[in-house]
Amino acid sequence: MQADDKPEKPKRLRLSKDVQRRIVIMLACYCKNPEIIQAIKDDFSVEITRQNVNHYNPEHTDEVAEEWKDLFETARENYNENISSIPIAQLAWRLRERQKMYDEARSPQLKSELLTEAARDAGGAYTNKKQITGEGGGAVQISIVEAVKPDGV
Repeated sequence: MQADDKPEKPKRLRLSKDVQRRIVIMLACYCKNPEIIQAIKDDFSVEITRQNVNHYNPEHTDEVAEEWKDLFETARENYNENISSIPIAQLAWRLRERQKMYDEARSPQLKSELLTEAARDAGGAYTNKKQITGEGGGAVQISIVEAVKPDGV
């Protein structure tokens, strides 16, 4: 290399709109960079870097095109609102997975723990929902009692 020669800058990878869209949507769904990089490689046969991924993340840079910011916001909102599409959020899925683990378990202690977890989950112990009802499942009766202090106390 001569003194006048400058080192070549790495060429910025040109990604198709489909690849760009997939990166933005995966970022909006809280996917990690390694997961995104692997998905792009598997689905599009394109090798990308963390820098390529971060270029489309509006949470990391202000240089994201408006088109991708809008897509990111829409995808993030949809993802956060649509918890029912996440299997682990579904009681039936969790119980089915525990059943598989129970069927394969050899240890009586592990089987006991799985049964306990399943019973707690099915009984709503892992939720923050509380339903308060009165006698026989009816409305709770509330009565207000006024306390009066006796004189001289």
